[in-house]
Amino acid sequence: MSASNLGTRLLVRWQRGLPTHHVHVVEYLGSNWRQMLLFRDVLRLDTRLAREYEWLRRRFAGLQPAIVLPTRAQKATFIASIVSQAH
Repeated sequence: MSASNLGTRLLVRWQRGLPTHHVHVVEYLGSNWRQMLLFRDVLRLDTRLAREYEWLRRRFAGLQPAIVLPTRAQKATFIASIVSQAH
């Protein structure tokens, strides 16, 4: 589940050189739609995983653009692990 998947678009709003908003646009009821909702639902039910994901996101917040791609891969790996275990 990443912005590079077909059918997924990531829109980012920047302010003072930092991203302030992220909007993921996916096909309604498509595979990415279902994966994102499944991930959301798992985090709602498991506060430990939700805190872990929050820590991961905060750890990478505000990093320089050159570091963003490797960190995005780590986040995607975390998300994919959660989704695959939930199936």
